[in-house]
Amino acid sequence: MSESQPKSGFPKSLLFGAISIATVGLAFVTNPGRPAYLNYAASQFDDRFGSLCQGLELPGFLEQFQDSAQQACEGLREGSDDLELVETAIDSVTDRQNYGVFSIYETKAPQGSIKTIGAFGQFVSLPGK
Repeated sequence: MSESQPKSGFPKSLLFGAISIATVGLAFVTNPGRPAYLNYAASQFDDRFGSLCQGLELPGFLEQFQDSAQQACEGLREGSDDLELVETAIDSVTDRQNYGVFSIYETKAPQGSIKTIGAFGQFVSLPGK
């Protein structure tokens, strides 16, 4: 005859349920709010604007203005160092869909909209179409 051995410890389903509830609770608590998104978006703007200035190249017939154009671009970038102003501008063109455990932010820009997912205190911007 075979003897069945008694099970020890928590049932797997109870452990899985507890871990699931803890994960959802953590996601809910760490869902980044609008101020965090605005700070993230403003820093992304600054990084991209800096890349634009560094890669600025004028066509051959305007080469004599290359240095002036570079300086003007850098001046605009330095003027954008007031992140509060940049955040205000971004805030005015951004919609948030809050799902509790994560949020989707859609910022409308001249070249199209930029969608960003916020979850667990982090942001991931999705590539545009």
